Amino acid sequence: MAARAFSLMELTVVLLILAIAAAAVALNVRPPLNAAVMKDAVGQVIQFDRLSRAYARQHDCALEAAWDGSSGKLVRFDDQHRQVGGKLELGERLAIGRLMVAGQKEPLEARTVPYSRQGLAPTYAMMLEGGGKSQWLVIVGLTGQCLEVNDESSVLEILSPPAVRPDAR
Repeated sequence: MAARAFSLMELTVVLLILAIAAAAVALNVRPPLNAAVMKDAVGQVIQFDRLSRAYARQHDCALEAAWDGSSGKLVRFDDQHRQVGGKLELGERLAIGRLMVAGQKEPLEARTVPYSRQGLAPTYAMMLEGGGKSQWLVIVGLTGQCLEVNDESSVLEILSPPAVRPDAR
């Protein structure tokens, strides 16, 4: 009795079913993976800010976190323009798309975030981009607390100075 083998048509159908199953799995895994990557990036931003504040206090020197718009990275420099500490690199999936700093009449695109010798910084916001999505993070100046904000209008409202009433003294 001769052994029966699979025909070319049967193999093609099996491969097609496997390809459809693999595509379904990939589509279901991608959103949680992107969410995890974004959550990790938020943690990295918070850690970068905390370390910048701590370095400024411990070494009694002003710092500047400089943003390179072309690479989407943040780098720390001391008051003598030497690079200190590590860079904030968010990997291949995410980059810092925009950076805004409070304390201006209108918060405009910024290239640096200053840290005082006491480890204080103005409130600033950065937009993380990647995976077809974006997320604004606002770092509160005095505390370093991180707020996740969904739209630019909310960021501008947070960063804009409060309106001064004419009758205020």
